[in-house]
Amino acid sequence: MDNPASPQQCEHTRSWQHGRRLYYWRDVQKLTMARLLLAAASVFPWVHIPAHIPAQSRPTPNSETSILPLLGESRSPRAQLAQAGIDDSHWNQFVDGNALSEADEEALLKILFRLPRLFSSYDLERAAHQNIPADITEEPDSHRGKVFALQGKAVAVESVTLVPRLAQLFEFNQFFRVRIQHALSPHQLVFCTRTIPRAWHLQPIRNEPVRVRGLFLKLGETVAGRPQLVCAGSRLAWLPSHPNRAAGIRQEHVLLARHGMDAGLFDALRKTNRRRIQGADRECFYQLLATATVIPENQLTPFAGKLNLETILTRPETQHGTVHRIRAQARRITRVVVADEDIIARYGIKYYYQIDGALPLGPTTVTTGKKQKADRLQYTNTYPATFCVRELPDRLAAIDRRLSSGQSTTENLNESIVLNGWFFKLWAYRSRFTEEYSENMPQVSPIFLAAQPQLPRPTSRSAIPGLIGGSLFVVAIGLIWILTWRSSRKATKRPQRTGNARAQTPPADLNQLLEDVASQPDFSNLTEEPE
Repeated sequence: MDNPASPQQCEHTRSWQHGRRLYYWRDVQKLTMARLLLAAASVFPWVHIPAHIPAQSRPTPNSETSILPLLGESRSPRAQLAQAGIDDSHWNQFVDGNALSEADEEALLKILFRLPRLFSSYDLERAAHQNIPADITEEPDSHRGKVFALQGKAVAVESVTLVPRLAQLFEFNQFFRVRIQHALSPHQLVFCTRTIPRAWHLQPIRNEPVRVRGLFLKLGETVAGRPQLVCAGSRLAWLPSHPNRAAGIRQEHVLLARHGMDAGLFDALRKTNRRRIQGADRECFYQLLATATVIPENQLTPFAGKLNLETILTRPETQHGTVHRIRAQARRITRVVVADEDIIARYGIKYYYQIDGALPLGPTTVTTGKKQKADRLQYTNTYPATFCVRELPDRLAAIDRRLSSGQSTTENLNESIVLNGWFFKLWAYRSRFTEEYSENMPQVSPIFLAAQPQLPRPTSRSAIPGLIGGSLFVVAIGLIWILTWRSSRKATKRPQRTGNARAQTPPADLNQLLEDVASQPDFSNLTEEPE
């Protein structure tokens, strides 16, 4: 039978058990503290979400009042034009073998007036014949009014100004005759159109690669033993093959053109910056989004420099179609379903994702508004931006499934994203933040297009504040425990020799054992697991 414990043994045992419980509680507190700090670190960005990040409307040009595809399989462009009043009598006005003259003027101007009103790009693309018929010079009448897909190099441009009466009647004051050396055919082309790339107005062109869908009108004058093919179209696609600083063509535009992007589409964006999404933005938006998907990432790396937000916000007309390496904080994702059949057929885009996010400003402050400088609207820490991407990364698969299945239309999140984004334009939308500053003042933010964003790998650095806090807490508790233990030891140091000589027999005196280690407390017992 065990002897009853002495008061000293009981006191020591209580201290030891308290020490174990203290260690167990201390460990829990360390982990809890670290978790709390980690949680605070994760919540911190949400605390600093700018109030001006709005619930944005979708930046899709689907709502435009544009020409929808009208051509059926059995309806030719010539038949469609006939319904608009351009019948055989007009086609008979074209005289083959001669350059365009006043005799051709009435029919030509009517066709140029009707083309953009009757046919979408998809209509002409579907109707286009890929090869020029071998008998076109012998039997031009049978091919008049057909559409041909033509590609070559533009070598000269001539502007034709309409007299005021005709300009008022047809609602345009000039058109252009572009001479194109066809890439495959020996025939030179004369392409009549109401629009040419803006850069062509600024300087003479020289062998500029182009692609057109031309409505055949007549045989022109003979050049190098071959008659010219005179065609008309709504526009031509410019595919620059080399950078041209004076024309505003960068290496990125050349890369886009190499993959089929019409550099001339960016001209329309210069007029719609800081406005809502316009019908004029539609073709450029989808063509850029489709092209961004097919360009390999390794081809983008040499051009994707650090984003200069100041230039984007103050001189956007110089940045359309430039690519930037962007790091941002994603706040919300919306899956946008594309309803336009021509976009689905031409580009295979059935949907895309709009990511509403925030660009870090660092120490920079962005000010805007028409008031005095001291009263202008200020953005600190972040600035809102919109990213339209074709696909989401694998780590957002759960969000993708909910959006794709219709369980939700919009998902909130707080994730850092990195992407090579093509700058599209500055767009305007309603925002409570800006309207609190000035009634009806829109929020203006950049739109970037990309194939897919990336989520940076999580790092352990985010746990450092929690670990430091937990360690400091452990040290503080340790000091308290030491002081408590020393106070407990002094309380047990009272004399025990009165009338009891047997208490001096070692090693029964546990007080003596405690005194032996008092100069340096031994915490080895605290490493045991709690009971």
